[in-house]
Amino acid sequence: MACPPEQFLFVHLHAKPRKFYCIDSILLSPLQPIFQEPDLQIDDAALALWKQTQLTNTEALLTVAITTSQNIAHHVLASWALVRARLREWDTALVDAKKPSVIGYIAKTIALVGKDERHKRYCTCDIAFARFHAFHVTSLLLIKIIIVFIGGDHLDAISRVDALIATVTSNTICYVAYMYLLLGNSCIECSDYEGAIESFEHTRAHMQPYGSQQLLMISLIIGWQFADVDMTIKQRLCDALYAAGRTKDAVESFSQMTSELGGETNLRSDHLE
Repeated sequence: MACPPEQFLFVHLHAKPRKFYCIDSILLSPLQPIFQEPDLQIDDAALALWKQTQLTNTEALLTVAITTSQNIAHHVLASWALVRARLREWDTALVDAKKPSVIGYIAKTIALVGKDERHKRYCTCDIAFARFHAFHVTSLLLIKIIIVFIGGDHLDAISRVDALIATVTSNTICYVAYMYLLLGNSCIECSDYEGAIESFEHTRAHMQPYGSQQLLMISLIIGWQFADVDMTIKQRLCDALYAAGRTKDAVESFSQMTSELGGETNLRSDHLE
């Protein structure tokens, strides 16, 4: 029996037009989902632009689709709202997300985070739980945790996803790695180099192989890019070690990274000064 539309979110790559299906069925299973009714539909051109983070062009294509349609589904408006939230068009995203749907609530939450309306943002995300089937709650929890992180509550988010990893079988460990990477970058910006080193070392400890298809959902919704993230972690660790005055450790870390790449990596120019 097909699930209600609100339970579908992830893109099915072999369908035309592209269809978004239940997140959890992708995250928790190597098999393709069996559901028939999509929550969102987006054509090939718009999806390709979205995946390439060409959000302005994606918005333009969705705008044409919406303005030329006689019956605008609230699911289409929700995807439009999500793209506008990615573009930091907070107010218009809130307007587009006014009709209830799971992804609409997610888009609204991201917009509220952008507007720093702290008291409303998590409450809005919680409303989506009421419209999301209990079997798929893990996926929504992951999204909420990431929203908590981008809202500035870094340690709280990392703690939450650590707890989630301990209780579910889904591939959530990569999200912890990415959060530690972002936290380390934040520490560098604040000149907390030892804190950055600790974060990057935590990131390396949490890294493991994962499939890009499993992370497409987060990339589309939040904008996080997971390609070559393991090498980014190693490069940032070198930066933090050097900035902390631990030149010997930085050189050793860099040499190890160079060896793994077959000698193709070059020292950053600011490390030679």
